[in-house]
Amino acid sequence: MIQQRAPSAHRAIQAYAEALPFGDNSFDQCLTVLSIHHWQNRFLAYEEIKRVTERRFIALSWNPDATPYWLLQDYLPELYDIDRSIFPKIDELEAHFPNIQIYPLAIPANCQDGFTAAYWARPEAYLDDKIRQNMSSFSKIKNADKGLKRLAEDLKSGHWNRKYASLLEQSHLDVGYFLAVWEKPLT
Repeated sequence: MIQQRAPSAHRAIQAYAEALPFGDNSFDQCLTVLSIHHWQNRFLAYEEIKRVTERRFIALSWNPDATPYWLLQDYLPELYDIDRSIFPKIDELEAHFPNIQIYPLAIPANCQDGFTAAYWARPEAYLDDKIRQNMSSFSKIKNADKGLKRLAEDLKSGHWNRKYASLLEQSHLDVGYFLAVWEKPLT
């Protein structure tokens, strides 16, 4: 991602969330997008975020208590189980960020990002290895081939469409993603 940045972009600084190389209140706002589940020590990272944030922290994440959508329910339940074990529950965020606000984030049918649920309305995309390589969850499961083969067969036979065609009438789908917004108390 750093290599894809424009040469004129501000210098990128690589660091761990648990040890941010910045002074107290260095940033008006901090943002994390689908990364909390990758942190080694979330509790330490939360304290670092509070330290470097002057005003607001925003997190896009996924609720492990969410009901699985068709891909995770019918084809890759192992992926759902893994994600449930690594994503922070909402009450964890509430415990570390008092008065945090949680907003459900429905995913548009034409979502262009490459996270796991981005293609809920375009099931054939999950059969593309290049697309799956951009989803960190797929790197954690041992063998997705069986589920993906079943998905390919169901798409070819029309079974997927018979079961889920009604989803395709929706412009957005709530599959458990959310925005968490924490305003730092004034001191």
